[in-house]
Amino acid sequence: ERKAKMAETRRRKLDGGAGPGGAGPEPELADAVGAIPILKLQNDRETRDTFIGYSAYDAKGTWDLYEALKLKLRQQSWEPQAWDPARAKPFATMWDFYEAYFVPFGQLLTDM
Repeated sequence: ERKAKMAETRRRKLDGGAGPGGAGPEPELADAVGAIPILKLQNDRETRDTFIGYSAYDAKGTWDLYEALKLKLRQQSWEPQAWDPARAKPFATMWDFYEAYFVPFGQLLTDM
């Protein structure tokens, strides 16, 4: 029953028609693009438990993916395509490369 309630919260198309997966939300619950406000899903007694379960499951899956990719990058040696004179010591693994370049780049993107 709760899953059915969550399914009713799917987005509507911009033209007001049902989006993928069936009926969209009730018009008074949706914002300008048809999304159910997150606070409504979190606080509604009918959807709260399902929302928490979904959120926890999603967070666990994201963490497991991060750990698996981190392990693979740590096992992969780094072979430079070109020498960077600014770096006195080359990276040992692809994880080292990731931390030196992709983490700061990701932080820059989220700050924008």
